[in-house]
Amino acid sequence: LRFLTATALLLPLGLIRGIRWPSGKDAGRFLLAGFLGVSVYHSLLNFGEETVTAGSASFLINMSPMFTALLASLLLKDRMSASGWTGLLVGLAGTFVIVRGENHGISWDPGVFLIVGAALAQSLYIVICKPLLARYSALECTVYSFIAGTLILCIFSSGFLSAVRAAPFGATAAVAYLG
Repeated sequence: LRFLTATALLLPLGLIRGIRWPSGKDAGRFLLAGFLGVSVYHSLLNFGEETVTAGSASFLINMSPMFTALLASLLLKDRMSASGWTGLLVGLAGTFVIVRGENHGISWDPGVFLIVGAALAQSLYIVICKPLLARYSALECTVYSFIAGTLILCIFSSGFLSAVRAAPFGATAAVAYLG
């Protein structure tokens, strides 16, 4: 519901603003971006947060900028300075220390790996979109990524309508508002 709402609002906005249709070669890239940045990211984060505390989840998901810098360096040949590499290593070490030191410590259950996977998916989304931003506006990239990601999420939507009907109005309204 959240992403259907977002897409239902973004698409008309994009059309009013005169977004261009993506080229055939870029359509696949937008599909991959939507898959990773919407479908995979949010699914892994939501499932991971079922067993990981909010504090740990917030630190783990904030590994995304570190992953992005590393992936951009490796895949896009972006140059990172020595201080950038140092910051990356300090950030990764700090995340590990914080997660391990929380209250009773955190067991390395699957939720931790799901959230780290979400951070990685978000980083891949950013790296995939960077070359697209040379040819498309930020609005175009957002609209096409959200359309693709929402369509992919719809594949897993069996029971969606009955769940929305059964949910309290306040919960449905809150999810729609998030969209």
